[in-house]
Amino acid sequence: ARSMLITAMAINILFGMSFSLLFAYTGMTSMGHAVYYGMGSYFMMICIIKLGIHPVASALISLAATSLLAVFLGTVCLKNGMLAFSFISMGIANTMTALFNKWSFVGTDVGLQMNFLPEWLMDYRVKYYVIVGTVAIVGTIFYLFTKSPFVMIAKGIRENEERLKFLGLNTKSQRLKIFVVSAFFASIAGVLYCVRSTGAYPAQLTNESSILAIMMCMVGGTETFWGPILGG
Repeated sequence: ARSMLITAMAINILFGMSFSLLFAYTGMTSMGHAVYYGMGSYFMMICIIKLGIHPVASALISLAATSLLAVFLGTVCLKNGMLAFSFISMGIANTMTALFNKWSFVGTDVGLQMNFLPEWLMDYRVKYYVIVGTVAIVGTIFYLFTKSPFVMIAKGIRENEERLKFLGLNTKSQRLKIFVVSAFFASIAGVLYCVRSTGAYPAQLTNESSILAIMMCMVGGTETFWGPILGG
């Protein structure tokens, strides 16, 4: 029971980190960030159950598909200002939650479930080390990414977007890139949730899940990499 709790916390922390890239580093408040967390799980389960693809390949396809979805939805959300961005992202999350609760292809309100794990990964201790170890590795990569010039520009957009526009930077394009990277990290959390729970569920897509990420950043602190970790 303790290992299940710790793996859930680890996945939530990774999800919170992905949101902090938008919220803390770029000043973007997505009220529908859980869409990419949930779709990380759903794309993986669709590949496994509907298409019969190997779980490892399904996980990689899921990350790519969620990133492409983020490019499309991010383009839609970022057409107007940041207030509109928040409300449009929330509307997309509400629409997808309602759709997935009714759509038989994705299992309606019970989601998609199947025990696809190999025998060695069914041991809860092995699963614990795989999930926590993966979160630690991805978290380290995320930390190094936050020190990159790319994220420094994101901070500049948060602090003074008009100045960067004056210098010739396409800030909308930069926001979209950050949005997609953030969705990619969220989808990794979704894939890990899928491994932990051997399923994908509509509850992952809800605004409540997005609010959880917001609360993690707010409680832990928005000015530091450690915010989502402390908040989780």
